[in-house]
Amino acid sequence: AVRQRSMDRLTVLGRASEFPFVNTLVWFVVLYLIAGYLRLYVKSVSQNQKVWLYLLLVVFVTLQMVYTIYIDFRESCYEQAIGNTVISIILLLIFKDFKFKNRFINTVASTTFGIFLIHENPYIRGWWWNFLVNTFSNFIKNYVLLALTLTLITFILFSIIDYIRLKTIHRLTQNLLNKIDKKIETHSNISNKQKE
Repeated sequence: AVRQRSMDRLTVLGRASEFPFVNTLVWFVVLYLIAGYLRLYVKSVSQNQKVWLYLLLVVFVTLQMVYTIYIDFRESCYEQAIGNTVISIILLLIFKDFKFKNRFINTVASTTFGIFLIHENPYIRGWWWNFLVNTFSNFIKNYVLLALTLTLITFILFSIIDYIRLKTIHRLTQNLLNKIDKKIETHSNISNKQKE
C-alpha cells in the first residue's frame, strides 16, 4: 500500500484523490472555465502548433495507457484528473477551428454534456463502472481493449438516453418556457403602454 501511494505521487499524470478539495462538481467548473478561456482568447491554432499538439497528445495518451495497464487499472478509470484534463485541452485546441457539417456528428455532439451528467451522477457512477468492469473483465482480458470497450458502451448508451431526453423532455420544457416568455413579454408590453 505504501509503495502504491508513492507510485501515485510520482506519476506525472496526477490523481484527483491527491487533492482533497477536488470533487466532480469543482472539477467540472474548472474544466468549464478552462474551455471558456480557450474559446474566448485562443483565436486559432497554426499548423505548426497542431503538429506539437499531436505529439503531446500521443505522449499523454501513452502515459495514461501505461498508468492504466501497469500501475492501477481500476483507480485510473476514476481519478486521472490531470492527465485527462491535459488530453481534453489538447483535443479542444486541435478541433477548435474545425467546422463539422455532418448532421450525425453534430447530433452526437449535442448529447455529450448529457453523457457527462449521467455518468458523473453519484448514484450511477460507482454502480455503472463496477457493473461494466465485473461483467466484461471476464470476457476481455486485454486492459486496453477492455477500457476502450467500456468507454464506447458508456458513450453510445448514454448518448442514446440523452438524445431521447432532448427529443422529449427538453422539447416539452423549451416549449413551455417559450410560452411563459411570450406571456411575460406581452404583459411587459401592455404595462409599458399603460404607463405611457
